[in-house]
Amino acid sequence: MAGNYSDPYNKEGQSASFLKLGGSILKNRKGELNFDYLENDFLPFLAPILINYFGLVVIINGGGTVVRDLQKSMSGASNDDKDQAPKQMMLGESEEIRQVVENFLPGVANKVPSSPDELRELIRDKEIKAIVTSWIQKGQSTDGTTERAVREHIATLPTSIIPSTVGLSVVIGSDIGEIHDKNPDKFPDTRRIRSSSLDLLIKQGTMSDLISKREPGMNVPMTPESVAGFRYLEDQGYRPRIWYGLGTKLDSIRTFMLGEFPRSGTVLHADTKETGLYDEREAVSQKNS
Repeated sequence: MAGNYSDPYNKEGQSASFLKLGGSILKNRKGELNFDYLENDFLPFLAPILINYFGLVVIINGGGTVVRDLQKSMSGASNDDKDQAPKQMMLGESEEIRQVVENFLPGVANKVPSSPDELRELIRDKEIKAIVTSWIQKGQSTDGTTERAVREHIATLPTSIIPSTVGLSVVIGSDIGEIHDKNPDKFPDTRRIRSSSLDLLIKQGTMSDLISKREPGMNVPMTPESVAGFRYLEDQGYRPRIWYGLGTKLDSIRTFMLGEFPRSGTVLHADTKETGLYDEREAVSQKNS
């Protein structure tokens, strides 16, 4: 599955990379930000790709286990209150991440957007090449922030552009290696998915685009409101490529962002006609990829 990041459209800065990193990747077991990983692994390895291939980079600080545990502990609280509780913590963490990112990427926004309007303002500023953000709107997760950022970027493009030519790279870094065809906690015969599409996964029940099913702290590969948002963009002709996998698999993330097929993780693309599964006999080699 080759990318199109070298075509003339993207030379004008219309390609963009969106990296949502789960809290399990950005934080250590104590819930503290993992600066060592950011400064010595993630950013040094990926910065050359981000600088040379993408006109805009948006890094989204995900909640992870710390936030999910907090929300689950709020018995009887409304969904809005559960959404709001970790907001300031996550935005404060994002400011610390932003200061680190400034050392590796040019044109980093000098603030962390805390609302959809602020995110829109920064994305429309042509001087800004990189943004760090997190949870910005009630009723949405940081997956929703990721989809919102993609949508706001698309809104800045010329109306004459051919949607399918826009290079949109979405990385969802998790502590889980791939999306599975069934819940691995309940089904021992679950299979790891190598490639698929949102449509296919919705039809087989692996994902949902029913926004009414979204709950604060739900532990799913992609939350329903983000799936619904990406499906809407696909209906408009855009073809974001989505990679879901271990946020520490930097070789696979780099390969994916270059428009090639990585050795680990799950790649989602609207033009995929059938779900591809990993050969479980390759499990050992996948762990080392």
